[in-house]
Amino acid sequence: MRQGLSAIIFLLSIVLFGPFVQANEMTQSEVSSWLSNPNTQSSADHLYQLALQDKVPEIQMLLDEMSMPRQEVVRYLFLKKVERTRLVLSPRLAIFIQSHQTRQPHYQYSESGEGYSVTLSAFNTSLVANRLISHWKQDQTTLDFIIEAENNQLLLSSWLQGDDYQVKKKEALFVAEADSLSPQALQFLSNQLVGNSLKWLPTTPIVIKLAQLTKDERLYNLLWKMKGDDHSLKEIQRLAQKADQFSLQQVMNATQNPVIKPIALKQLTSIKPMSESVQTFLIERLNHSGDGLLVAQTLSESEHYDWLISLLESGQVSQSQALLKSIAAIE
Repeated sequence: MRQGLSAIIFLLSIVLFGPFVQANEMTQSEVSSWLSNPNTQSSADHLYQLALQDKVPEIQMLLDEMSMPRQEVVRYLFLKKVERTRLVLSPRLAIFIQSHQTRQPHYQYSESGEGYSVTLSAFNTSLVANRLISHWKQDQTTLDFIIEAENNQLLLSSWLQGDDYQVKKKEALFVAEADSLSPQALQFLSNQLVGNSLKWLPTTPIVIKLAQLTKDERLYNLLWKMKGDDHSLKEIQRLAQKADQFSLQQVMNATQNPVIKPIALKQLTSIKPMSESVQTFLIERLNHSGDGLLVAQTLSESEHYDWLISLLESGQVSQSQALLKSIAAIE
C-alpha cells in the first residue's frame, strides 16, 4: 500500500514540477541521426515493454539515468510508439504522459529554403503527449457510453444534454460507436424513442442510426414525422438504393411527410425495374386528389414515362384526362 502511494506521489511530482529549459541548437542531420540510431530505438522499445507491464516508475527512472540528448530522443520515440500502437493507457501511464503535455523542448533546429527560415522543436514530446491524452479521454468517453448502454443505464434524454458543442460531440460518438452495441442495448435505446408518452426527441442522426441498426419500423415512422433535413433526405436515398422490400416500404411511408415527399417520390420513380409493390403504391397515389399531379409529373420526368401514359390511357387512373393535359402543358 505504501509503495503504491509513493508511486502516485512520484508521478504527481512529475506533473506539478516540470522544469523550464532553454532549447539547445541542433542541425537537421543531427536530429535525423539521433532518431534513426539503433541504440536509442532499442531503448525506446524497452520502455514500451515496461509500459505493457505498467511499470511507469521504472520508465521514469531509466529516463533520468540517461544523458542528454539521448534521454530526449528515447522519450520521444517511446511516446511515438505508444501513439502508433494505440496502446490502452493505464491510470499511471496516463499521468506520466500528462506530465509531458507542457514539457519544454530541450532541443531545436533550423530549417531553411528559398525565401524562408524557421526554427522548429526537435523531439517535441508535448505534441505527441497532447494527442495521446486527447485520444485517451475520447476512449474513456466511448467506453463509458458502451458500458452504460449495455447495462441499460444510458438515458438518451439526459445524456444528450449540454451546450451545442457537447451535444454534437455526443451525437458524433453515438453515430460512430452504436454499431458495436448488442441488439439488446439497441432495443433498450430504441424503446426510449417510441411510445405514447414521448416528450423529447433527439436529432435526426440519432433516430436514423438506431433505425438502420434495428430495422424498427416504428423508428422510421418517427423519423418521417420529424422535420425533414439533409440527414433524412440522405437516408431516403440510401433506402431506395438498398431497394429490398423493407427499405422500399420506408421510402413509401416517407411520402407522408410533405417536406420530403418530392424526394421520396423521385427516388421511387428512379427504381428500375420497379417492384410490384412500388407500382401499386404509385397507382394509388395517382388516384389521390392531393398527390396525383405531383406523382404524374415525377413519373413523366423518369424512365417510366411510357408506363405512366399507358396507365392514364387505359383508364386505371381517375382524372386521367386532366393529368394528361397537365403533363402535356409541362412538356
